[in-house]
Amino acid sequence: MEHISCSMAGSFWRTGGVDFSFIPSLGASREILTLWNTNTVKAIFNFGGRGFLGMKILWRGSYFYVVNVYSPISREEKRTLWDKILSLKSRFSDGEWLLGGDFNAVRNRRERKGVSLPNPRKEWSDFEEFIRKSGLEDVPCKGKKYTWFGGDGRSRSRIDRFLVADNIVSGWGVIGQLVEDRDVSDHCPKEWLSLKVEGRGDFILKEKLRMLKDKLRWWNINVFGKYDFAVEENSRLKWLNDGDANNKYFHGVMKARRTRNFIGSIVTGGGIINSVTEIKEEVKNHFEKKFVDDGRMRPMLDGISFDTLEEEDKLFLEKPFEDAEIKEAIWDCDGLKSPGPD
Repeated sequence: MEHISCSMAGSFWRTGGVDFSFIPSLGASREILTLWNTNTVKAIFNFGGRGFLGMKILWRGSYFYVVNVYSPISREEKRTLWDKILSLKSRFSDGEWLLGGDFNAVRNRRERKGVSLPNPRKEWSDFEEFIRKSGLEDVPCKGKKYTWFGGDGRSRSRIDRFLVADNIVSGWGVIGQLVEDRDVSDHCPKEWLSLKVEGRGDFILKEKLRMLKDKLRWWNINVFGKYDFAVEENSRLKWLNDGDANNKYFHGVMKARRTRNFIGSIVTGGGIINSVTEIKEEVKNHFEKKFVDDGRMRPMLDGISFDTLEEEDKLFLEKPFEDAEIKEAIWDCDGLKSPGPD
C-alpha cells in the first residue's frame, strides 16, 4: 500500500476526532499506520524510517515518545534500526519513551521454538544489548508465552513486545501484557477473540480493528482512568537515601510484587480463562471444594474408653505458677542459654 486516505483511516475509528501517520512499504519493510484520538492526544511531530514510525505527543500534561515498530527481517537492517532508535532516544530526552510492535527478534532460546536461524546467539546478544542501552523495560507476557505462530503449527516466537520507560511501569502500574489467541493474523492480539464478524477476510480484519478501537476507548475510560498512582510514601531503613525517600527502589519493590502476584490466566478443565471475573470464580470454587463434606463415612469413636487423669493431677496441671517457681526455673538455667518450652 503506497498511501492511505483520511476516509480509510477513519474507517478504523467509529467516532470523529481521529488523526493518523503513515509510512508506506520500503523494500522488504511493510507499511506502518499509527492512529490517535485528537480529543485527548496532541501530536507535536512525527519521525520515522525503515521499520519504525514514531511521534511525540502531549497527553495529560506530559510529553511522550511513542514508536510503532515493524522491524525488517535481515540482521543488518535490524542493527541499523536499533542504532537509529537509540540515537533518536538520546536526542529527544524531554519525555518518556514507549516502543511497541513486531521487533522480529528474540532475547534468548526460550522465546523461540521450531524456527532454525543461522547463528541465533548473535541475534540474541544484539537485541539484548539494544534493550539494555535503551534503558526501557520489557513488559512480560501474560496468558500465552509466544506472540507469533507459523502456518505449520509448530514454529512460534515471542517477537511482539512493548518496551516502556520505568517511570511508565511504576506510574501506570504496568504488570504485564495479555497475549490472547490469534485469528486472521499470525500474530496474537489482545481482545481479538471476543470480536465476532462474518464476511470476507479483508472485511473481517477491517471491522475487527474498528471494534477493537471501541474496546480500547472503553478500557481507557473505565479501567485505566480510575488509576491515580501518586506514590509519595516515606521509606525507612534501606529505602532511605541521603535523608529522602528512595522512590526508585520503592517503585521497584511495588512493581516486582505486582508482577509476582498477577494472575493473567489459568488453565481449567474447560480450557484457558483470562477474564478477571472468571478467574475469581474459578479460584473461589477450587477452595470451596476443599471444605465441602463429600458424604463419605468416617470412623466414629463412640464406645471407646480412653485413659484419663485423676482429679488431683488435673488440679495440679491447672494450678497457676507461683513467683518462687518462676524464679527457681530461671535461676537454674545455664547462664548462656534461655528457657525452653519445657
